[in-house]
Order: sequence, then C-alpha cells, then structure tokens
Amino acid sequence: AAYVANDSPVATATSTGTAVATAEGLADGYYFIKTTTGSLVTVDTTNPNASVIDKNTVPELDKTITGASDITDAGKKALAELGTDVEYTVPITVGKGSINLAFHDKMQTGLTFKGNDSVTVTAEPAISIENWYTIKATPDTGDDLTITFADGIANGTVITVTYLATINEEALTKLENDAYLTYGEDHHTTHKKTETYNGEISVIKYDGAKDAETVKYLGGAGFKLKNADSKYYHLNGTTVEWVDTEAEGDEHASSATDGKVPAFIGLANGTYT
Repeated sequence: AAYVANDSPVATATSTGTAVATAEGLADGYYFIKTTTGSLVTVDTTNPNASVIDKNTVPELDKTITGASDITDAGKKALAELGTDVEYTVPITVGKGSINLAFHDKMQTGLTFKGNDSVTVTAEPAISIENWYTIKATPDTGDDLTITFADGIANGTVITVTYLATINEEALTKLENDAYLTYGEDHHTTHKKTETYNGEISVIKYDGAKDAETVKYLGGAGFKLKNADSKYYHLNGTTVEWVDTEAEGDEHASSATDGKVPAFIGLANGTYT
C-alpha cells in the first residue's frame, strides 16, 4: 500500500453491488486494490485471473425537515418564518465493515445552528458499544456539526440524528442545508440537501395605467401587513413578530421614483392582507 500510494491506478472498475466489476487486459503481476468502502486487498498474482469479494458496503443517509410551517416534496423543502426554528432529521444506515464513520452538516448563511445541545442521537437496534458516538465540541473545518461514530457498529443499524437551526436576519429566499457521511479511508457519500424558504410580499403603487410609457408611480403611500389572525407585521431585528394593533405594525411607504414599497420579508406560508 505504501509503495503504490502515490501512483495513478492502472485500472478502475465499478460494481453496482450485484454486477461484477471487472478490470481486463492486465499484465501478469502483483496488484494492490483499494475500494470506496475502505477495503484494502493485495492480490498475489493475475496469472491467469484473480477474483476479489469486497464484503464491505457503503453507509447511507437521508435528510428531511421535520419542523416548519409548511413542508413539501417528502420533507426536502419547507417554508419557515424569519426568527423561527427548523428541525432536521437524518437517518443513517450503517454499512458492513464500517470504520471511521462520521456525520457532517454545513449550514448556509441565513441558518444559525442552535448548537450541540439541540442535537439528539438514537439508534435502532440499541448499540452496546460504550461511547459509540461523539459530538465534536469543535466541528471539522467547514462544518457546523460533526459527529463521529465508533467502529464495529452492526451492519444495518439505523442511527437517527435530529438538530435545530434558526432562520436568521441574513436569510435568503432559498436556504440550503448540506449533510454527508465520511467513512473508511476518507471516502464520502453523496451529499443530501434540504431547502428552506421564507417568503416576501412586495407592492408597487402606481396610477392605474398599464402602459409603461405613461404609467405614473405614486410615492408616499403607506402599507401595513396583516396575517390570518388579524395581527400586524413587525420586524424586530432578526425575528418577525405579529403585534395586536395596527399602530404597532411596521409601515412601508412607496417610493416616488418607481412606486416600490420595501418588501415585507421573512414570511411563513399563510394568508395575508
């Protein structure tokens, strides 16, 4: 392994798990095989042929949003209000021969991870290994959350990780959250992403003419936003608040230049007036 570590492979082959991966046309000799599941195999000779069975399997994960005002597409997309918390649920299926298994999550700007105290980790069936997972106090570079798992967890065990993030004042219309596993000799699973949105309502005030050449924009018209509970929109720094009286609600006024009213941002799914 050390001898060939820096060499380019003489051949690569891919198996689907059922179909045989075959590297053909190799000269007689000794070969070292490294697989994406972390297996390391030395083949004595290719005279005439050699067969290798990799008993390890790739771990799997999924990711869904389980706490938001509106969730669609099997939990992959959600609409949430600015300042509220969103819960994520990640089931991880452990593969055969799993070593160096670790979970990584990265929050996009606009999502604030609520910290390791918001994380819960469970397993089915229960894992008897002592200290079978560790939530890193200092996440790996690029991560907001890193969890490492002990070697030797049984194949097929389903580990479920849940955690919270807050929609913050830097929230964009679309917020992606990226999670993946590393395992074996620094291999990566496919990244799983969820999307969290928050809506906005904008208004343009003009004189009624629809012809772009003759339209006259009207400035100074004030607007307030009311939700289905007859409460009024107020943006308190990083959080949308719904106040009881119209006087307490934020007023957005139209511009005389283009009639635009600053948008009411950070909205959850709902009906507004």
